[in-house]
Amino acid sequence: ISNTIMSETFSVRFVRLLRQNMNVVFLILGIVVLSLLYPLVKDRQVFDPTKAMPPFFVWIFVIVMGGMTVATGVRTVFLTDSTTIRKLLVISFVVAAVGQLLGFAIGAIWLFCGISYVYAIAQKKFYLPVGILVLLVAYYLFQMTGLIGAVETKDALHTLKQRLPLLALPLALCCWRPTRTEWGVFLSFSFRLVLVYLSCIIVVSLLLNQYYGQSILSPFSFDKFYLKTHIPTLASSFCMLHWTHFAHPTYIFLGIFAIFMAVAVRQYFYREQTVSTVEMIYGLVALSCFAFITQSRLAMLFIPLSIMFFFLVRAFFLSQKKKLLFTSFMLIIVGGFIFNGLLSHRFFADGERMQMRDIAMDAINRHPWTGIRLGTMDNILQAQIDTDILLKHPHNQLLADGMQLGIPGMVVLVVFVGGLFYFAYRDRRYDFLLFLPAILLTMAVESPLIFVRGAYLLAFWFSVFAVSPTRKKDFA
Repeated sequence: ISNTIMSETFSVRFVRLLRQNMNVVFLILGIVVLSLLYPLVKDRQVFDPTKAMPPFFVWIFVIVMGGMTVATGVRTVFLTDSTTIRKLLVISFVVAAVGQLLGFAIGAIWLFCGISYVYAIAQKKFYLPVGILVLLVAYYLFQMTGLIGAVETKDALHTLKQRLPLLALPLALCCWRPTRTEWGVFLSFSFRLVLVYLSCIIVVSLLLNQYYGQSILSPFSFDKFYLKTHIPTLASSFCMLHWTHFAHPTYIFLGIFAIFMAVAVRQYFYREQTVSTVEMIYGLVALSCFAFITQSRLAMLFIPLSIMFFFLVRAFFLSQKKKLLFTSFMLIIVGGFIFNGLLSHRFFADGERMQMRDIAMDAINRHPWTGIRLGTMDNILQAQIDTDILLKHPHNQLLADGMQLGIPGMVVLVVFVGGLFYFAYRDRRYDFLLFLPAILLTMAVESPLIFVRGAYLLAFWFSVFAVSPTRKKDFA
C-alpha cells in the first residue's frame, strides 16, 4: 500500500511539474519532432546555408512557440493593476530587451524612449537621476569632445550618433521606472522569449549539422555561415541586427546573460518567484549549447564563472567571512583575465588583432593628450593592415578610447567603469555586480562602446540595472 501511495504521489507530482512547465515541454518536443520529421520534406525545398534562409520547419517552430509565448506574456502584462500607458511601456520594455538579439534593436530602443518621454510629460513627473545614469551621460558628453579638431567631421558625428543611447536611455529611465510587479513581469516575459530564441538556434544547428553536413564545431562557423545575412527575417536574425557586422555571438550572449542574471538575483537572492526551476535549468543548458554552437570564447568562459560569481556574491553579502570571499572573488576575476589573455595570444598572436593593438599603442604614443579624434580610427587601421577584413577598432576598449581621445580618454573610461562598480556595490545591485565582470572581460577583447551594436546593448542594461527594483529595501 505504501509503495502504491508513493507511486501515486510521484505520478501526481510529475504531472503537476509538466503542467507548470508546458512551455519547456513544447520546446523540447518541438526540437525533437522537427529534427526527426525534417527528412520527409528535405528534398522538396532548396536550402543554401550561406544565405541564411531557414528551413520551412524552423518557421513553424518560430511562429508557434513564439506566438504562444508572446500571447501569454501580453496577457500577463494586461492583467497587472496599472494604467494602459504603463502596460504599453512594459511591453515596449520587453521588446527593447529582446530586440537586442534580433533585427530591430534600434527601433525598439527609440520606441521605448519615445513612450517614456510622452508618459513623463503627460504625468508631469520626473525622477532624479541616480549615480549610474549620471555616469552614462557624463561619459557621452566627454565623447563629444572628440569632435574638437576632428579631421573627418562627418564620420565623427556618425560615431556620436551611434552612441546616442548613452544619453537617451538614462533620460528615458528618469521619465519612467518599473514597479516591483512590472519588473517581475518584464523578467518572466523576456526570459521565456529568450528560451524560444535559444531553442530556435538549437533547431537550426541540428538541421545544418544533420542534413547538410555543416559542422557546428568549426570555429565561428555559425557566425560566418548562418548569422551574416542582408535579409532581416525572424529566423535569420539570430544576431543583434540584420547588418552583417552585427553578427557577433559575444553581444548576443551578453544580452541573454543580462536577463538570466536579473532573473537569478530576483528569484534566488530575494525569493521572488519569476520563472520555474525547470525553466532556469533548461535556459542554462540552452545557453551552454549556444556557446558551444557559436564557439564564443567569452560565453564558454563566463558561463561557469558566472555560476561561481553568483554564489560568491550571494555568500559575500550574507556571510560574515567577507575577507575570504572577497579574496576568492578577486582571484576568479584575475584568473579569468589571465585565461583570456592566454586565449587571445593563442588565437591572435600573429593575426590582425595584435597588429591593431600595436597600431593603437603607437597612436597613443604619438598623440598622448589629444588622440587622433573621432572618425578616423577605422581608416588608420584599414590603411596600415593588409587584409580583406573590415577593421574598425583595436578590440580593446581602453586602447580604443586612448586611440581616439588620448590618455584623458583612458582615464575617463577607468573612472567610468570604476564608478559603475562603486554605485552597484553601494546600492547593493547584485544583478549589476554580476553583469559587470562580463562587461569588463568583454572590454579586454572587444570595444563594445565604440559602435552601435555594443552602445545600444550596454546603454540599455546599464540604465535598466541602475533603476531596477532589486535592492533590499525594494523587497522589504
